[in-house]
Amino acid sequence: MLFKIFISTIVLLEMINIPNAEKKVEQFSVSVFNKPLSISEESSNSIKKNEFANINIEKIAPWPMIKKNIKNPYMPAEGAMVIDVSSSKILYQKGGDKTFSMASLTKMMTAIISIENYNFKDIVTVPEEAPFVLGSKINLRSNEKITVESLLYGLLLYSGNDSATTLASKIGQDKFVLKMNEKAKELDLNSIHYYDSTGLDERNTGTLKDLAILAAYALRNEKFAKFVSTNEITISSVDGTIQHPLKNSNKLLRDYTGTFGVKTGYTEEAGHCLISAVEHSGHKVITVMLNHPSDQFKESMKLLDWVFNAYRW
Repeated sequence: MLFKIFISTIVLLEMINIPNAEKKVEQFSVSVFNKPLSISEESSNSIKKNEFANINIEKIAPWPMIKKNIKNPYMPAEGAMVIDVSSSKILYQKGGDKTFSMASLTKMMTAIISIENYNFKDIVTVPEEAPFVLGSKINLRSNEKITVESLLYGLLLYSGNDSATTLASKIGQDKFVLKMNEKAKELDLNSIHYYDSTGLDERNTGTLKDLAILAAYALRNEKFAKFVSTNEITISSVDGTIQHPLKNSNKLLRDYTGTFGVKTGYTEEAGHCLISAVEHSGHKVITVMLNHPSDQFKESMKLLDWVFNAYRW
C-alpha cells in the first residue's frame, strides 16, 4: 500500500495543474496495481509484500516533467497541441477548448474506414466525377481501374481528393461518411463530425485533442503507419498503363529527424494544418497545428524543438 501511495503521489505532483488529476491518478493506480487507489485497508491486505517484486517498473510509461523556468513558445497558429504518446500527457496546448475546421486531416478517417472495410487488393473503378474535384489531386482518370492500396497512397501522401472520392465511391459517398461518423462515435471523439471524405467541406470539425487521439489510433495500424511514413512512391493503374508519381506533402518527413507521419491539410477556412508524429531519444509525441496563417511546417518544428528541450522523461 505504501508503495502504491508513493507512486501515485509522484504522478499527482506532476499533475497538480491538470484538470481531473484525482481521476487520472486513480486510473494510473488501477493500471499498475489492478486495484483502485481508494480500496479499504482490509482488502489491501491481499497485496502481499512479495508482490512488490512482481511489479514491472519498466512497463510504467516514463512521465514527462517540464524543467524549471521554461516559458511557453509563441505560436501564431490558432490551435496547437503536443501530446506524449506513452503517457497521454498534454505537453503544450493553445486553443484546446476550441473546435476547428480540419481540412484534409479528414483523410485520416477516410483511410481508417478504407483500411477497416476494404481489402487492399480490391480493384476500384474511378468514378466520372473524381478527376474534377477541387483541390489537390493525383490525376486519376475517369474509369481508371486501381487498387485500394494504391488509392491509400494517393490519399495519404499527396492528399488526393480524387483518391478520397474514389475510395468512398466503392460503397457510396453517403454510406462512407456515415461510417466515418460512426467510427468517431465508437472512439468517443465527440467533437469530430464529418460531412465528406475529402475535407473540402468546412463543416468537418474537431478539437485538437480528439484529432491527436485519432492520429494515435490510426498509427497503431501497421499499414496506415507505413503509408504516412513513406516519402515517395509511384503507383499505377491495374494494367500499368497509367503512372502516378507521388511525393509526401508532409515536409517534416524530410526536414525533421524522427518524423514518421502523419497528415497535412489546407483550406481557406481551416488555414494551414498539420498533424505530425515524431520520435526523439525513444520518446514519441504527436503535434497538432491548426489554422496557421502561413507555414505550419516551420512552426511545428519550432514547437517540437521546444518540447524536447523543455521536458525530461
